[in-house]
Amino acid sequence: MADLKKLIDELRKSPVETQWLEFKHNNYTPEMIGQDISALANSAALYDRKCAYMIWGIDDVTHDIVGTEHNLQTLKKGNQELENWLRSLLSKNADFEFHSVKTNNKTVGLLIIHKAANQTVTFEKVAYIRVGSYTKKLSDFPILEAQLWSKMRDLKFEEQYAKSDLDLIEALNLLSPPMRPELHIICCRKQFSQSRMTGCTQLQTSVQFCLPSSFRFFQGFFGKAFVLPDTTTTVVLRC
Repeated sequence: MADLKKLIDELRKSPVETQWLEFKHNNYTPEMIGQDISALANSAALYDRKCAYMIWGIDDVTHDIVGTEHNLQTLKKGNQELENWLRSLLSKNADFEFHSVKTNNKTVGLLIIHKAANQTVTFEKVAYIRVGSYTKKLSDFPILEAQLWSKMRDLKFEEQYAKSDLDLIEALNLLSPPMRPELHIICCRKQFSQSRMTGCTQLQTSVQFCLPSSFRFFQGFFGKAFVLPDTTTTVVLRC
Protein backbone atom coordinates (compact mmCIF):
# COMPACT_ATOMS: atom_id res chain seq x y z
CA MET A 1 0.00 0.00 0.00
CA ALA A 2 2.86 2.40 0.81
CA ASP A 3 4.30 1.76 -2.65
CA LEU A 4 0.93 2.58 -4.24
CA LYS A 5 0.83 5.90 -2.38
CA LYS A 6 4.33 6.70 -3.64
CA LEU A 7 3.30 5.72 -7.15
CA ILE A 8 0.26 8.02 -7.05
CA ASP A 9 2.40 10.90 -5.78
CA GLU A 10 4.93 10.33 -8.57
CA LEU A 11 2.22 10.20 -11.23
CA ARG A 12 0.62 13.40 -9.92
CA LYS A 13 3.87 15.20 -10.71
CA SER A 14 3.18 14.81 -14.42
CA PRO A 15 2.26 18.29 -15.72
CA VAL A 16 -0.36 16.90 -18.11
CA GLU A 17 -2.20 13.71 -18.93
CA THR A 18 -0.27 11.53 -21.35
CA GLN A 19 -0.78 8.57 -23.65
CA TRP A 20 -0.30 6.28 -20.63
CA LEU A 21 -1.79 8.36 -17.81
CA GLU A 22 -5.29 9.68 -17.19
CA PHE A 23 -6.74 11.51 -14.20
CA LYS A 24 -10.43 11.39 -13.28
CA HIS A 25 -12.51 12.95 -10.51
CA ASN A 26 -15.70 10.91 -10.32
CA ASN A 27 -16.42 9.71 -13.86
CA TYR A 28 -17.03 5.95 -13.71
CA THR A 29 -18.96 5.40 -16.96
CA PRO A 30 -18.38 1.66 -17.64
CA GLU A 31 -18.12 1.99 -21.43
CA MET A 32 -15.60 4.80 -21.05
CA ILE A 33 -13.47 2.70 -18.69
CA GLY A 34 -13.53 -0.22 -21.11
CA GLN A 35 -12.44 1.93 -24.04
CA ASP A 36 -9.75 3.59 -21.93
CA ILE A 37 -8.35 0.23 -20.78
CA SER A 38 -7.95 -0.75 -24.44
CA ALA A 39 -6.43 2.60 -25.37
CA LEU A 40 -4.04 2.77 -22.43
CA ALA A 41 -2.88 -0.85 -22.79
CA ASN A 42 -2.12 -0.31 -26.48
CA SER A 43 -0.47 3.04 -25.86
CA ALA A 44 1.71 1.57 -23.12
CA ALA A 45 2.99 -0.97 -25.65
CA LEU A 46 3.51 1.70 -28.29
CA TYR A 47 5.46 4.01 -25.96
CA ASP A 48 7.51 1.29 -24.24
CA ARG A 49 5.73 1.51 -20.91
CA LYS A 50 5.31 -1.51 -18.67
CA CYS A 51 1.96 -0.15 -17.42
CA ALA A 52 -0.51 2.64 -17.94
CA TYR A 53 -2.67 4.23 -15.25
CA MET A 54 -6.10 5.72 -14.61
CA ILE A 55 -6.48 7.54 -11.30
CA TRP A 56 -9.76 8.72 -9.76
CA GLY A 57 -9.98 11.38 -7.06
CA ILE A 58 -7.42 13.69 -8.67
CA ASP A 59 -8.20 17.20 -9.90
CA ASP A 60 -7.77 17.31 -13.69
CA VAL A 61 -6.00 20.68 -13.65
CA THR A 62 -4.01 20.95 -10.41
CA HIS A 63 -3.57 17.19 -9.84
CA ASP A 64 -4.39 17.77 -6.19
CA ILE A 65 -5.95 14.86 -4.31
CA VAL A 66 -9.66 15.63 -3.99
CA GLY A 67 -10.87 12.11 -3.24
CA THR A 68 -13.52 10.00 -4.94
CA GLU A 69 -16.92 8.80 -3.78
CA HIS A 70 -16.71 5.29 -5.19
CA ASN A 71 -14.69 2.14 -4.77
CA LEU A 72 -13.65 0.56 -8.06
CA GLN A 73 -13.71 -2.90 -6.52
CA THR A 74 -17.39 -2.69 -5.53
CA LEU A 75 -18.87 -0.83 -8.52
CA LYS A 76 -21.46 -2.65 -10.63
CA LYS A 77 -22.81 -2.52 -14.16
CA GLY A 78 -26.41 -3.55 -13.73
CA ASN A 79 -26.35 -6.61 -11.47
CA GLN A 80 -22.82 -7.56 -12.48
CA GLU A 81 -19.59 -6.48 -10.82
CA LEU A 82 -17.84 -3.88 -12.96
CA GLU A 83 -14.61 -5.86 -13.22
CA ASN A 84 -16.41 -9.01 -14.44
CA TRP A 85 -18.44 -6.97 -16.92
CA LEU A 86 -15.29 -5.33 -18.29
CA ARG A 87 -13.43 -8.63 -18.61
CA SER A 88 -16.33 -10.16 -20.53
CA LEU A 89 -16.08 -7.43 -23.19
CA LEU A 90 -12.31 -6.90 -23.27
CA SER A 91 -10.01 -9.19 -25.23
CA LYS A 92 -8.42 -12.02 -23.26
CA ASN A 93 -5.00 -10.34 -23.24
CA ALA A 94 -6.31 -7.35 -21.26
CA ASP A 95 -4.45 -7.35 -17.94
CA PHE A 96 -5.50 -4.82 -15.32
CA GLU A 97 -6.09 -4.46 -11.60
CA PHE A 98 -8.15 -2.15 -9.38
CA HIS A 99 -6.84 -0.61 -6.17
CA SER A 100 -8.47 1.65 -3.61
CA VAL A 101 -5.83 3.73 -1.81
CA LYS A 102 -6.23 5.90 1.28
CA THR A 103 -3.96 8.93 1.14
CA ASN A 104 -4.21 12.34 2.80
CA ASN A 105 -7.38 11.05 4.53
CA LYS A 106 -9.06 10.67 1.15
CA THR A 107 -9.78 7.74 -1.13
CA VAL A 108 -8.07 7.51 -4.50
CA GLY A 109 -9.01 4.89 -7.11
CA LEU A 110 -6.08 3.45 -9.05
CA LEU A 111 -6.41 1.30 -12.15
CA ILE A 112 -3.13 -0.27 -13.27
CA ILE A 113 -3.24 -1.48 -16.88
CA HIS A 114 -0.45 -3.68 -18.20
CA LYS A 115 0.74 -3.06 -21.73
CA ALA A 116 -0.70 -5.04 -24.63
CA ALA A 117 1.30 -8.13 -25.55
CA ASN A 118 1.23 -10.21 -28.74
CA GLN A 119 -1.89 -8.47 -30.04
CA THR A 120 -3.87 -5.30 -29.47
CA VAL A 121 -6.24 -5.06 -26.52
CA THR A 122 -9.81 -4.54 -27.71
CA PHE A 123 -13.08 -3.55 -26.07
CA GLU A 124 -16.23 -4.88 -27.71
CA LYS A 125 -13.89 -6.13 -30.48
CA VAL A 126 -12.63 -2.60 -31.24
CA ALA A 127 -9.04 -1.52 -30.55
CA TYR A 128 -8.46 1.96 -29.13
CA ILE A 129 -5.39 4.17 -28.77
CA ARG A 130 -4.52 7.38 -26.93
CA VAL A 131 -3.87 10.39 -29.15
CA GLY A 132 -2.51 12.98 -26.77
CA SER A 133 -4.93 12.77 -23.85
CA TYR A 134 -7.87 11.56 -25.97
CA THR A 135 -9.11 8.02 -26.56
CA LYS A 136 -9.65 7.22 -30.25
CA LYS A 137 -10.29 4.17 -32.41
CA LEU A 138 -6.96 2.70 -33.47
CA SER A 139 -8.22 2.03 -37.00
CA ASP A 140 -8.59 5.79 -37.54
CA PHE A 141 -4.80 6.19 -37.18
CA PRO A 142 -3.13 3.72 -39.57
CA ILE A 143 0.39 5.02 -38.94
CA LEU A 144 0.07 4.52 -35.17
CA GLU A 145 -1.52 1.11 -35.80
CA ALA A 146 1.43 0.04 -37.96
CA GLN A 147 3.91 1.31 -35.37
CA LEU A 148 2.10 -0.56 -32.59
CA TRP A 149 2.05 -3.87 -34.47
CA SER A 150 5.73 -3.42 -35.30
CA LYS A 151 6.50 -2.95 -31.59
CA MET A 152 4.58 -6.07 -30.63
CA ARG A 153 6.18 -8.18 -33.36
CA ASP A 154 9.64 -7.12 -32.17
CA LEU A 155 8.88 -7.87 -28.50
CA LYS A 156 10.95 -10.84 -27.38
CA PHE A 157 9.51 -13.41 -25.00
CA GLU A 158 12.55 -13.03 -22.72
CA GLU A 159 11.81 -9.31 -22.30
CA GLN A 160 8.24 -9.82 -21.09
CA TYR A 161 7.21 -9.86 -17.44
CA ALA A 162 5.63 -13.05 -16.13
CA LYS A 163 4.74 -11.37 -12.82
CA SER A 164 5.08 -7.85 -11.49
CA ASP A 165 4.48 -5.74 -8.36
CA LEU A 166 5.67 -8.55 -6.07
CA ASP A 167 7.34 -8.10 -2.73
CA LEU A 168 10.65 -9.87 -2.12
CA ILE A 169 9.23 -13.00 -0.47
CA GLU A 170 6.57 -13.45 -3.18
CA ALA A 171 9.20 -13.10 -5.88
CA LEU A 172 11.61 -15.57 -4.35
CA ASN A 173 8.85 -18.12 -3.77
CA LEU A 174 8.17 -18.11 -7.52
CA LEU A 175 11.70 -19.16 -8.40
CA SER A 176 12.12 -22.66 -9.78
CA PRO A 177 13.67 -24.44 -7.92
CA PRO A 178 12.22 -22.61 -4.91
CA MET A 179 14.43 -20.24 -2.94
CA ARG A 180 16.70 -22.23 -0.60
CA PRO A 181 18.62 -21.25 2.54
CA GLU A 182 22.01 -21.49 0.78
CA LEU A 183 21.00 -18.67 -1.58
CA HIS A 184 22.36 -15.63 0.18
CA ILE A 185 20.46 -12.36 -0.35
CA ILE A 186 22.91 -9.48 -0.64
CA CYS A 187 20.54 -6.56 -0.86
CA CYS A 188 17.04 -5.48 -1.83
CA ARG A 189 16.14 -1.90 -2.65
CA LYS A 190 13.34 0.03 -4.29
CA GLN A 191 13.57 3.27 -6.18
CA PHE A 192 11.75 5.32 -8.78
CA SER A 193 13.62 5.68 -12.06
CA GLN A 194 12.92 7.88 -15.06
CA SER A 195 13.38 6.70 -18.61
CA ARG A 196 15.59 9.01 -20.64
CA MET A 197 13.73 7.93 -23.77
CA THR A 198 10.13 8.55 -22.66
CA GLY A 199 10.49 10.61 -19.49
CA CYS A 200 8.23 8.06 -17.77
CA THR A 201 8.60 7.21 -14.10
CA GLN A 202 8.63 3.58 -12.99
CA LEU A 203 9.07 1.84 -9.64
CA GLN A 204 12.09 -0.43 -9.83
CA THR A 205 12.91 -3.19 -7.37
CA SER A 206 16.41 -4.66 -7.38
CA VAL A 207 17.17 -7.94 -5.65
CA GLN A 208 20.73 -9.24 -5.54
CA PHE A 209 21.78 -12.65 -4.21
CA CYS A 210 24.46 -15.28 -4.65
CA LEU A 211 23.87 -18.76 -6.03
CA PRO A 212 26.01 -21.80 -5.21
CA SER A 213 27.94 -23.54 -7.95
CA SER A 214 25.52 -26.51 -7.85
CA PHE A 215 22.60 -24.26 -8.80
CA ARG A 216 22.84 -24.69 -12.58
CA PHE A 217 19.45 -23.42 -13.77
CA PHE A 218 17.49 -20.39 -12.66
CA GLN A 219 13.95 -19.59 -13.71
CA GLY A 220 12.98 -16.02 -12.85
CA PHE A 221 9.52 -14.61 -12.42
CA PHE A 222 10.19 -12.41 -15.46
CA GLY A 223 9.86 -15.45 -17.71
CA LYS A 224 13.65 -15.39 -18.18
CA ALA A 225 15.94 -18.37 -17.82
CA PHE A 226 19.66 -18.28 -17.01
CA VAL A 227 22.20 -21.08 -17.29
CA LEU A 228 24.81 -20.35 -14.68
CA PRO A 229 28.53 -21.23 -14.67
CA ASP A 230 30.14 -23.56 -12.14
CA THR A 231 31.11 -20.72 -9.86
CA THR A 232 29.15 -18.78 -7.29
CA THR A 233 27.20 -16.24 -9.25
CA THR A 234 25.59 -12.95 -8.39
CA VAL A 235 22.26 -12.28 -10.10
CA VAL A 236 20.48 -8.93 -10.10
CA LEU A 237 16.72 -8.90 -10.72
CA ARG A 238 14.77 -5.80 -11.65
CA CYS A 239 10.99 -5.53 -11.72
